Amino acid sequence: MTDDAPGDPFDDPEVRALMARHGIVRKPGMAADALAEMAPLLADEGIDLDDLEAADLPRVNAALARATERRNLELFTPVGAQRDQSLILLARLAAAVDADDPEQASLLLSAIAPEPGPETPAISHVIGVSVGLLDEWAADPDLAGAMRSVKPPRWAERAKRATTDILALGSKGRAFAALEALHRSHSGLSIFEGGALAVAAIVALHATRQGRGVAQSAKDLLGVDPAASGSAPPATGAAFGIGRRLLPAVPESFSGSSDLEEERILLRDFRAWLRNSGAEAADAADAAGLLRDLMKMARRGGADLREPDGVLDMAAFLIEAADEEDPNYAARLGGTLDVLEDWMNFHADAVGGAAWAEAQIELEELIDDVFSDGEAPFRDLLVDALDAAGRIDEAERRAVVAQVAVVEAVGRLLSWLEDGRPVTSAGLLRRADIAPVAAFLGIDAVGVARYPDEDEADADPHRRGPLRVRSMTEIPQLALWWESLLAAELIEITPTRVRPGSRAGEWMTDPAPPLLLAEQFLAMNIVQTIMGYDLEDSWVRAGVAQTMRRLLVSVDPDSDRAAALDAEGHAPHSPGVAPWGEVVTFDLRRLQVVVGDAGHFVVPPELRGAMARALMITLTLLPITPG
Repeated sequence: MTDDAPGDPFDDPEVRALMARHGIVRKPGMAADALAEMAPLLADEGIDLDDLEAADLPRVNAALARATERRNLELFTPVGAQRDQSLILLARLAAAVDADDPEQASLLLSAIAPEPGPETPAISHVIGVSVGLLDEWAADPDLAGAMRSVKPPRWAERAKRATTDILALGSKGRAFAALEALHRSHSGLSIFEGGALAVAAIVALHATRQGRGVAQSAKDLLGVDPAASGSAPPATGAAFGIGRRLLPAVPESFSGSSDLEEERILLRDFRAWLRNSGAEAADAADAAGLLRDLMKMARRGGADLREPDGVLDMAAFLIEAADEEDPNYAARLGGTLDVLEDWMNFHADAVGGAAWAEAQIELEELIDDVFSDGEAPFRDLLVDALDAAGRIDEAERRAVVAQVAVVEAVGRLLSWLEDGRPVTSAGLLRRADIAPVAAFLGIDAVGVARYPDEDEADADPHRRGPLRVRSMTEIPQLALWWESLLAAELIEITPTRVRPGSRAGEWMTDPAPPLLLAEQFLAMNIVQTIMGYDLEDSWVRAGVAQTMRRLLVSVDPDSDRAAALDAEGHAPHSPGVAPWGEVVTFDLRRLQVVVGDAGHFVVPPELRGAMARALMITLTLLPITPG
């Protein structure tokens, strides 16, 4: 290859790093392998791959389309042992759904690979069996009704949308026919998990309605016994949570069913320990889910997180593999290491012994070394602020957070959206919808095709009325709220519509949203507000830094660190800082998260948890030292 010839893009280190972060593995020759598999099918259509010059392009394309359809039918229509294995997997998954056991469900799903094994079906086999069953059940009024009413498991966040779409198609007997369309909207992994969870949820619901055990319902609907052999090897991937291929594939260091059962019990006990230590239920579930994925990674790398050395090895690997150029480096790595530290502390409490105690100290030193220079500043102050907020009555915090305008408006927006509303090609509100959505935030605005011309403005310079905008982006509060809704997965955008997101159902469960979700959403609004300024301007940066210093004081005003920080803030500032501090304070006051004037405002006690979360994120993302 000459020097000026283009190189292989997969040789680019940035491309390889990006692929690795997303669990993408390049397998050269896949296209050739696929064509080799399809050669006999193309031959049936009169196309010889070794002599394509004899056929015109339209004929080749038509034959390829028919061959592809036949090949897909083969892939998604298992027979014999592979169909039986798929049905046994679905029966066991139904038992896990019925028991509300996300750990067991994850172990079952993550055991299935793209290619079939001696005792396991391929992912495509499970997809085919799942959607085929749903289409078949559509002819039964009771089962079709169950498909329209059943809800995906609350813990299956990643596959929830795919599950919902597959259930809707299955209730009409169109799930198998719509596989191609489903692949345009969802990843293959989401379709696999979504289809399997849809079938499992139906079987579990059938058991409840019939007043019988899930094993009997599995026999009735699937024709198999969950206790039958097959389709239960050790897990090798990650069905929920972080990436699948962070460690090299090596033989399992332990793989017996007793080991997996011990892991499941440990994860259950770990979650209970976190709850007893004061963690929110959702945080404890997230931590247990992350640890479950780390266990799978460790097994593939020959480590065992049930041993102190295994935990230390995993921590060292994560630190080495982390991308320091990632702007979220500290938050991502820090969160994962925090879970490992909790896991270590859990074992030290439950098991005790010198080995775990020594490993505790070593892990703490390892974490301190990593973040000695790069850790988000003021972390201890913010952690203490979160602890203090946690001591306020939860009902009081929930009530105050729910009354903040951007939080209170979410429920009305989700009700207005119903099954979805059209959006522009940029994923924004149509002009006709700007007025009702802006009104949810108390903003009087209307979308117009053009601004008033000069003659209209001169005729009535004091004219009052709604703000006239051509795009929702011209209303900063609305645009920032929209971004926060997307980030919180309360709404989602398709190419043509906006509809309730994967966490909308959780939000609408009660009149007031769950406290943790509401605080996280409010924190996102604060982060969006602070990061929305032109921080390239030194005066703006100074004003933001001044305001953030005051915010840090306000989230834990009784601490010694806050008092010292407050004293530092009374030093004279450069000209121009105070006016921008006023602007930032005005925006935060309009967001209803601070009370008072710039330099003297306070954060209401019930909102300090949300503010502490926001500052943790902001100080990680922005290279600003509060001053």
